[in-house]
Amino acid sequence: MSELSQLRQLLSAYFNESELKTLTFDLGLDYEMLPGPAKGDKARELVMLLWRNDRLAELLSLARPIRPNLAWPDLPVPAAPSAPASAMPAPIAATSGPQPGSSPFTYGNPISDPARFFGRSREVEQVFNRLRNAEGESSSIVGGRRIGKSSLLNYLAHPDVRRRHGMDPQQALFIYVDLQMVDNQTTPARLWQRLLGQLARQCQDEALAVTLNEIIAAGSFDNFALADLFDNVDRLGRHVVFLLDEFENVTINPNFDPSFFYGLRSLAIQHNLSLVTSSRHELIELTHSQAVRSSPFFNIFATIHMPLFSSVETERLIHGLLAGTGVEFTEEEMATLAEIADGHPFFVQAGGHFLFEAHGNYADAIRRRAAWLKAFRVEVGPHLAHFWRTTDLPGQTTLLLLALLMRRAGGRPYFEPELLEGHYARAGQNLARLARWGYVAEDSGRFTLFSSAFGDWIVSEVWPGGAAQHEGAHLTLETVLNQAQDAYRPLLSGLVEQAADADQTMQLLREGLA
Repeated sequence: MSELSQLRQLLSAYFNESELKTLTFDLGLDYEMLPGPAKGDKARELVMLLWRNDRLAELLSLARPIRPNLAWPDLPVPAAPSAPASAMPAPIAATSGPQPGSSPFTYGNPISDPARFFGRSREVEQVFNRLRNAEGESSSIVGGRRIGKSSLLNYLAHPDVRRRHGMDPQQALFIYVDLQMVDNQTTPARLWQRLLGQLARQCQDEALAVTLNEIIAAGSFDNFALADLFDNVDRLGRHVVFLLDEFENVTINPNFDPSFFYGLRSLAIQHNLSLVTSSRHELIELTHSQAVRSSPFFNIFATIHMPLFSSVETERLIHGLLAGTGVEFTEEEMATLAEIADGHPFFVQAGGHFLFEAHGNYADAIRRRAAWLKAFRVEVGPHLAHFWRTTDLPGQTTLLLLALLMRRAGGRPYFEPELLEGHYARAGQNLARLARWGYVAEDSGRFTLFSSAFGDWIVSEVWPGGAAQHEGAHLTLETVLNQAQDAYRPLLSGLVEQAADADQTMQLLREGLA
């Protein structure tokens, strides 16, 4: 019996479903997303998922203490005998790294080195499961700004990652294209020229490369010419995957009419062509006309949301990047980092960067804390402003309520939706949407802002240094409105006037601003 089979049987036979769910949760995974209806199916898929990602050691470290008397297999676990040679997992070595003494945390550009990519096991597995199935299905990655969508697409495109997930890079051609460059001058022909040009550069089949270059030179991008091209792709046994970053720049562009989307859908369902797109909102919400919105194109996608990292994923990222640097964050610093950046990859990386630099500059913990928090708040301020200003009025109202509740509580607890709805009836229906964007963190149906720094920023944005100077007991609605920025006075007056209990909401304003 192989070690993988032994491990699967031990989990299936000696762990009940509750224990298996806890193990999965502690590994930063979602038990319900594991394929299969029965516990045995879940155990098998969990083992295979962790095997593909070199994480079986983590599973054993959690499972052994629970059942110490079982005969657990030794690592390393050999490759499963059913796996084709092209899908054999191999360690992904770092292709680059920080210079000695420099910060290992990066927060400007997307992650390009798969050895520095952490988390997202569930999302990665979902994408590859759909690509590997009989139909080679497409996926739409949806998540807020700076949540890591581009990093995920870069990771999927890496040849070593493809091999580990059973897709031979010689057969499966992954083409990454950043669509931020798409503007009102970009046409479907220009986009196809870009896509096919990238495909020609990666293609190692000489005859197919010649065909691609002929089409590009002729500018023949009508649907029949493209169908003929992908007939050749099919005959050669190739599978083309377009990774289309910032795809909303296409769906909202009036140059791309319904015929473009009908043609692209036909290619994707009739040929060995799959699409993996990224966008900040669901694609069907990001269209320039009703005609495009009603296109069956959008039915070919499964939407995969990019949530905040779990605490396990966040800790793994931090400890993984610190490994070998000689720097170790204290428990207090880890707690502060969680409070100001809870699970948001960009903010975790930014906070980690400034904290790492402060460790090199200050031996005194108090001076170190003051320095890195100040640098962090300056750096993330424009990003918090973008979050706020691209949120609609109902969303802003909900974020403001969370900020006030957090200030009143003096920390960052989680709140029941009913508490917010007592002040603002529409808060409940906005929380899930804000959580999908990464602005709000969720725990067991309760919510809080992902960062205490976001709450402080919101209050200072609405009341720029004014209302808090008054004694809470004497703070009136008139005072609040006078001290607030002009743009937010309708928001505030509407909040109090439409509240189920205006006195209760006014009291929240007093306590939150005091």
